[in-house]
Amino acid sequence: RSSMQRVRFFRLALIGAAALALAGCGASDKAASAGAEIVPANAPAFVTIDSNADSGQWRQIEKLLDKFPDGGQATRFLRASFEEDSKLDWERDVKPALGDEIGLVWLDFKNQGENVVGVTKPKDEEKFRAAVRKGNANDSSGDELIVGELDDWLLISDSQAKIDRFKQQVPKGDSLADDAIYKDAVAELPDDSLVTVFARGRDLLQVIDDTALLPGGSLFQLQAGQRPEFIA
Repeated sequence: RSSMQRVRFFRLALIGAAALALAGCGASDKAASAGAEIVPANAPAFVTIDSNADSGQWRQIEKLLDKFPDGGQATRFLRASFEEDSKLDWERDVKPALGDEIGLVWLDFKNQGENVVGVTKPKDEEKFRAAVRKGNANDSSGDELIVGELDDWLLISDSQAKIDRFKQQVPKGDSLADDAIYKDAVAELPDDSLVTVFARGRDLLQVIDDTALLPGGSLFQLQAGQRPEFIA
């Protein structure tokens, strides 16, 4: 994948990437995501990034980083790098817009895994939209981040087609939050979490089966009874 493709893909998590990289955002106290209520029940993968700026978990990480000689310097470097690349100011443009969580929903694993839609309920919708507009204006690649709406949630992707497809798959009664496999997966995770990753086993194994470039061997030759329902 080219450098430009990587940049375009990771910009799907425009605010989420900042939340992960910078000690200054936070985390909620639940492994299960509120966003799972609008995620299609058959989604092959769902990643949530908790971004509650008032939580104490990231403050604990800040304290931990401060114990290392270059911990504070690393945080400042990451923030400066983010601001230089995006032309967004963390304190002014990003932090005020963050809600409780940002989710990334994989519609499928085709197209090199780029069929992704972000879901979030920002604290300040206008500031969030303004941050996206500012990021788009400063992106020389010409690939804009698009924002859509669904109920009280915002949908973010790099194409309107992906947003439209997500809306077409929105549950009419069943959602990922109601899916037995997803509920089993998050039930085994700690209550306090910064990032939650859920992937459906059958979809991951199908990617392995369809990828001729992956090496052989016992790791990739699982028997029927060894095929996991999920990875979390």
